[in-house]
Amino acid sequence: MTSQIGQMLPFIAFIIIQIPCPVTTVGVLCISIGTDLIPAISLAYELGELDLMTRKPRGKEDHMVTMTLMAQAYGYMGWI
Repeated sequence: MTSQIGQMLPFIAFIIIQIPCPVTTVGVLCISIGTDLIPAISLAYELGELDLMTRKPRGKEDHMVTMTLMAQAYGYMGWI
């Protein structure tokens, strides 16, 4: 979620402000693949949770994506 902001801002600036794009589309694709590769490999080697199936399920009113998560992901972590 957070890496998309940095990739979209130059293109949004190109459309709105009419400044030249600093990176081509192929360059953005290479950067995206390069930065997403290491986290994907680390997720593949993450150990499984042993008590996952014994936990109680979430309540119907509890959502996975909350406004707090969105604000932190896009408002804080996205700019870093």
